[in-house]
Amino acid sequence: MSYRLLTITLLDTFALAGCQSEQTGTQVAPDSELGKIMQEMDARGRAHQNEPRYSKALQEYEAGHGGACNDLKFVRLQEPGQVVSQYVSLYTMEGFSEKCGRRSYHTRITFRDTAHTVATRVEVLDQVTK
Repeated sequence: MSYRLLTITLLDTFALAGCQSEQTGTQVAPDSELGKIMQEMDARGRAHQNEPRYSKALQEYEAGHGGACNDLKFVRLQEPGQVVSQYVSLYTMEGFSEKCGRRSYHTRITFRDTAHTVATRVEVLDQVTK
């Protein structure tokens, strides 16, 4: 089973069953080792699904601010984000550019759902590192 398929399968499982161990059917504490692994896999799946939108937002920010890093690609979100409202969270987002290397940005992301899986709006607020 490929990593992507496994991630999608696990995301579906989380959405349907909450944070539960598939082997025992019992609840898994979010701060336990297994709970942390499950949360990280969930975060990676969300980030992968939204990668094109995240990369586009970074590229548009650079273009709008006279930056030379127009080839930025999304790398990761720093978890956990800061919840602003039911559908909006603040994150530090990392991007990578062949020209400029790794860069970090403060972002505000609006999601379609309360589980924060589908990003509908990505605003890059400012650049953290140059």
